[in-house]
Amino acid sequence: WFCRKCNESAVFQQHCHYRADDSKALYAVLKEKIFLENKELKENIKPFLQKELDVISKQRLEIETAYKTAKELLETCERLLLEQVKSAAKYLANALQEKEDEQINRIEHLQKVIERKVDDLESLIQKNSNLLSSDDKSIYCLFESKIADFCTYPELKQLNGLEKPEFKPNLLVHETFPHFIGEFIYQGTENHINQFDIRTDNFEIVKKHLQQHPIVLKVLQSSSPTQGSFDFATVSPSRVLTSGAEKRVQMLDASMRDGSLQTYKVSCESPYIAFSSSRGIYYSHRTDDQRSTIKTIENMNSNEIDTVLWFFDVELRGLAFNSFGHLLVCVCSKKDKRSFVERYDRNIIKVQEIEHNGDKPLYKKPSFVCCNRNGNVCVADHGLNAVIVVDQFGVFQFSYRGQNENSFRPYSLATDHLCNIVITDNVNHKIHLLDKYGEFLTFLMTEPTIVTPGAVVIDRKGKLWIGESMSGKVHVIKYLGGNSVKTPVQRPTALTVGAIIRSSTATRLSKVV
Repeated sequence: WFCRKCNESAVFQQHCHYRADDSKALYAVLKEKIFLENKELKENIKPFLQKELDVISKQRLEIETAYKTAKELLETCERLLLEQVKSAAKYLANALQEKEDEQINRIEHLQKVIERKVDDLESLIQKNSNLLSSDDKSIYCLFESKIADFCTYPELKQLNGLEKPEFKPNLLVHETFPHFIGEFIYQGTENHINQFDIRTDNFEIVKKHLQQHPIVLKVLQSSSPTQGSFDFATVSPSRVLTSGAEKRVQMLDASMRDGSLQTYKVSCESPYIAFSSSRGIYYSHRTDDQRSTIKTIENMNSNEIDTVLWFFDVELRGLAFNSFGHLLVCVCSKKDKRSFVERYDRNIIKVQEIEHNGDKPLYKKPSFVCCNRNGNVCVADHGLNAVIVVDQFGVFQFSYRGQNENSFRPYSLATDHLCNIVITDNVNHKIHLLDKYGEFLTFLMTEPTIVTPGAVVIDRKGKLWIGESMSGKVHVIKYLGGNSVKTPVQRPTALTVGAIIRSSTATRLSKVV
């Protein structure tokens, strides 16, 4: 309002010169501006700078103290080293003098002995000369030889004990000479805080739960010893449903001697099975008119079969239920070359379709699927030869392609109460164990080795059921320590429209890892 031009254009900015009709109003504005600026400088800027000065002063005091302490320690070290060097030199000089005195005494004693020998020799020579100059032959008969006394010199053996000193000083080479008494270590003035690594922490926790060697509790034999089991579904801690090439569903009981309990003669052209929390058996079926369906047997004591879902021009593969009782279905569409995982709620209404990671497809041939307690969807893809894991909203988490990507061939997979993932590789006869973040934990090695491990499931007590693809044997294994695990029952939670929208958006925005 004090700049006519800015007022007309509705633009407000600061000017070096103000043009206003009322000089008093202008002075009042400028005075208020100066007052507020001064207040800002006093209340905010000055305390901030003072705080910085306090920090710098504190750092300077700490630096000066640290350097003073280091200098004092260096001087003390110098004094102590000089005292030690003098003491060591004095000790070595005394020891050298003692050794010299002892050697000289031995030499002087030996010298005196030899000198006496020489005197005796001169006397003997003179005596023999006198005999030779005498004419009395009777004297020759009294001659006794003394030469034997001079042919042996036992005193000379003492020369073997004489030693000449040679001093070798412990002097360092010139490259390391400045640091032979020590060195300074410079530390930063700021404390570095180690960030908490949840992956490493989880890895160590899971490692503590693993047994050193998995224990094979029982080996069961299915009724198809030459064809093996195709898929598993757990019914109870001791009972597991199996499907195989015989196109029927049978139930194995680990508490029975022969392992078999009851067989359901149900036509299963595509023998992927799942067992719901309502005690219903679900399996996929392909009709003659290229239609695929998902059928259900109402309960364990009934043979009534109902069709709950119909599909056209698609191939249905793995089935599974999550902790909310929702059905997951692996779907491969040959017509439009799509591969995805669909999720249906308890009313068999489709609420989710998991297909893409950003702008790239997640799957090529999803074959087996399972869910962990966190809701993550784990898929064994036979086309990619990989295990793909997404969260409950379909956002990509990680993929696992084995310890040797060229030879890894995942068949089936299951998750335990720690959200670990057990993966069977029936080509390499390996059983891989991952934690919930995709970190490789170990190979589950059993004795004897499980040949061509295929279908796999984990019951509510944490026991691992693994079927051999070719022999029909089913191994019941304990690989986690501790007592039986009771999985808490979670209440079903409906996925809202907003959650579905967020899921779709997050899926499109996620990046390939």
